[in-house]
Amino acid sequence: MLIRLLGKVDVQTPDLVLPLGRRREGTLLAALAREHGKAIRHSVLIDRIWDEENLPKDPTGNLHTLAARLRVILRKAVEAEPGLDEGSRPAVVTAGNAYELTADPETIDWQQFLRLVHQARSYADSGDDERAVETYQDADRLWRGEALTGLVTDWAESARQSMTDQRFAATLARGWATLRLGRFDDLAIELAPQLDQHPHDEELVRLLVTALYGCGRQGAALALCQATFRALRSELGTGPGEPLARLHQRLLQQSPVAELIPPPSSAAPRGAARLLGPSNLPTLSPLEGRADELARLTGLDSRPGGAVRVETICGLGGAGKSLLALHAADRLRELFPDAQLHLDLRTHKPGQTPLTQEAALARLLRALGLPAKSIPRDPEELQDRWQAELCNRRVLLVLDDAAHADQVRPLLPKSRASLTLVTSRHRLVGLPDSKTVFLDQLATEDAVALFNRLVGLDRATDPDLVLDIVERCGRLPLAITLAASHLRGRPAWELSDLLRRLSDQHGLLSEFGNDDHSVRRVFAASYRALTADQRSAFRLLSLHPGPDFGPEDAAALIGRGTAHADRMIEDLLYRSLLEEPKAERYRYHDLVASYAAELRTEEGSAAELTAATRRLARWAVVAVDLADRSAYPRLRLPVPPHYPRPESWPDEDRLRAWLNRSCDALIGLHRHAAANGLDEEADWLAHVLGEHLDHAGFWPEAEAMHRAAASHWRLAAEPQLEAHARISLSAVHTRTAHYEAAAAESRRASTLARSAGDRSGHAEALLHLGVATRQSGDLTRALHYLQKSLDTWNRLGDSVNRARTLNALGVTLLQQGDSERALVSLTYALAGIRKSRDFRREAIALNNLSDCYEHRGDLISARRAQEQAIAIGAGHVAEIELATFRVNLSSFLDLPRERNIAVQHCRHGISVFRRLNDHPKEAASLTALGDVHLRSGDAQSALSAHLHALQICLAIGFDRGRAQALFGAGQAELALGHPDRSAAHLAEGAQVAHALGARELERRLDSALQSVRPTGEHPPGGD
Repeated sequence: MLIRLLGKVDVQTPDLVLPLGRRREGTLLAALAREHGKAIRHSVLIDRIWDEENLPKDPTGNLHTLAARLRVILRKAVEAEPGLDEGSRPAVVTAGNAYELTADPETIDWQQFLRLVHQARSYADSGDDERAVETYQDADRLWRGEALTGLVTDWAESARQSMTDQRFAATLARGWATLRLGRFDDLAIELAPQLDQHPHDEELVRLLVTALYGCGRQGAALALCQATFRALRSELGTGPGEPLARLHQRLLQQSPVAELIPPPSSAAPRGAARLLGPSNLPTLSPLEGRADELARLTGLDSRPGGAVRVETICGLGGAGKSLLALHAADRLRELFPDAQLHLDLRTHKPGQTPLTQEAALARLLRALGLPAKSIPRDPEELQDRWQAELCNRRVLLVLDDAAHADQVRPLLPKSRASLTLVTSRHRLVGLPDSKTVFLDQLATEDAVALFNRLVGLDRATDPDLVLDIVERCGRLPLAITLAASHLRGRPAWELSDLLRRLSDQHGLLSEFGNDDHSVRRVFAASYRALTADQRSAFRLLSLHPGPDFGPEDAAALIGRGTAHADRMIEDLLYRSLLEEPKAERYRYHDLVASYAAELRTEEGSAAELTAATRRLARWAVVAVDLADRSAYPRLRLPVPPHYPRPESWPDEDRLRAWLNRSCDALIGLHRHAAANGLDEEADWLAHVLGEHLDHAGFWPEAEAMHRAAASHWRLAAEPQLEAHARISLSAVHTRTAHYEAAAAESRRASTLARSAGDRSGHAEALLHLGVATRQSGDLTRALHYLQKSLDTWNRLGDSVNRARTLNALGVTLLQQGDSERALVSLTYALAGIRKSRDFRREAIALNNLSDCYEHRGDLISARRAQEQAIAIGAGHVAEIELATFRVNLSSFLDLPRERNIAVQHCRHGISVFRRLNDHPKEAASLTALGDVHLRSGDAQSALSAHLHALQICLAIGFDRGRAQALFGAGQAELALGHPDRSAAHLAEGAQVAHALGARELERRLDSALQSVRPTGEHPPGGD
């Protein structure tokens, strides 16, 4: 017997086929068989079988009828195959309010497919690609057409797409195994038709490109790459991913095909589990030579717990220090599974400021996964937090381009379980438990091998000339790479032509220094070979102040459109004057950047350079504004109409990804523009970046940017622009708990906006003033400001900002104890936020609404809202917010039945908040845990949790949390039979709540106290 889903849905026996494809019984069978071995709730099955418009009046009753009919069909199939083992007979069984299909998985074709695909992957991982390909083919032969043919519900369509995607992923995995077997012609023929169905699938393109290249069709492979790049740009508004871009580079370098085919682990199917912790190690380029140095760096003493904690790699610029460090890190990464982090200290990056200790630590903590709001600002706290995060982890750290030991020392993990690799042009003395690898010129045979690989043996025909060339390059990898690219870009040249150019000293600018003499000779030869357009692009692109730049930045700097910029980038990449560390992110090697900077002075005019920077800054303002409006709906001013609009731009998801990726570069651009007299552009950039900087946690940078903008607009007599700069400054102060400063900036902004006739700006300033005042504890005044803000938004008809203000108003009303008005406010806020499709604010509004329902005693609605907040927030809110939602949900679960789930939610929150150094939320989670224990009948565990929370609140001065913990402790003591202790806790809590003006919390404490003390009793010492 076989239950078949991979085509028309039916049940097949040796003599009978029972079709189910157009019946609802077929949808029920498909839903159960696709998730074989899992009990599926009735409510879920109802959603899968009936779309909303076709839902019957009694869906549960109809479901039971369908299940009964399906049982009859399955029994008929069993009767048609009398020899079937009892364990293989399928049956629909009832499990509470759920149904489950019990059957041998081999009787379901979908389960057979999954098993065969898993088996094929195992064969591939063990090196048996022949059996892997055969097994993948066996899996594919199970398909008789489109999965779930005939089923027409929304769920069926979604499931069909998912199953088709998994089949396609198996096809791709089979393709990699076929490549490893060298069957390039077969694969090229098979995959070519797939491009019609998946024209933008980059993994499919990589497979087909590699197959074409393996067949000797290099031209066709390159043409397919370029056609794909154009299609991605024109149709999706993006560029290729890193693997495809890297493959394209390797084709241009004419690398052997064997180097282009990843091993099985690297070609793992989509969705494969990642075993290592956070990693930002850049993509590797091939390493030529350096075998001895690599062996030293990866020796036994570099393993966790070994004698060495720090390895420094010192040598000339262009010697390949960074590449060697990254190859060593790649070999060692599995020994340090908790994190593998790379940080460029930017000592020798022209136009960029070397990272300060504070900036370096903050970046490392972000790379480790900490949300911005949990990263301290105080330098000592920052260093303590970094070491605390590392103390129980095995971390591999790469610190690139260090200036001196003092710059590195504060960043080094103290734990012997971690290892740090440091690169520097200088010897670093005084680092603890360290060893040093000195990187000199390449060995002659390695230098020759590198050159031959890059140009191809068909060009490297004279060994003596090749030897002379690599010697003229000082046997430095960077110089050899540039020289080889120079020759490769001139098909008519012979080796002697290249050697003559390298020997020509005419036109060389002043020397970098003796150590860089050979490198500079190669730079000059490469630059002289460029066209006028390419030279101009080479100089102008080096103006970009960020760590890297994208094609849109390049188009703005060059000023001649995206197509021209793309050609220039491709030309400079081909000649190795640019690097592409990530897909469509470009940068200069620091020596190349220094050379380009000197050329700007020698050959470019100040007016040309200023114009390029202005174009870049204005383009960035418009681009950030578009991305910011998508990611963070809020009030902002329209950018000046004369700022250029991008030629094309991707969808919302890619916009947000671009904004996240470009943050460092945009901060650098702001500094560069301000330093070069472009104050207007710098201040507009600060304005459009404000919300993103706040959400990403770049608060020190944001404060400096907004303060400078406010000062500039004040001097320029632009009150409206100054008002908005001060609103942004107020938001930063609120975020960093400087509430008085936040209120002062909001008041000033309100006055300025009124004087400029900017009613929206005035309302926004009042909103920020209300939030800052609420956070400082003055709820009455906060309500006054928020109500005035709301009145203004209502008069303006601004529904988006009205919803934002209603949300803030509802939270304030709830803290004051007015849950009825809070419910109205939060309900309207949620409706307005949903219209704006701001999913992060929607999740937060649902969380606030859940809190309100809880205060009103409506726990069913509270639970529903909280579960919705978690579902919507996943992928849109930070880890700290999602953990908060889960802790809040614990209050609404059915206890003691769901105690384990509630305890798990609370303990998860405690763990997250403790790791993120958020002590108020840690205390709140402990209080929630105490409540769970008490409601489950475990008063002793409840008391322990509440007293722990109380201890934290006293230590940090968190009075609201203190009152809540005292309430919980009082309840627990009462349950344990200690009324005197209970009364003492409750009385103290009531006093704290009264001082806070938290009326609802005070009422709850007083009510509990009255139940402990009969009327007429007084606390000790009373009248």
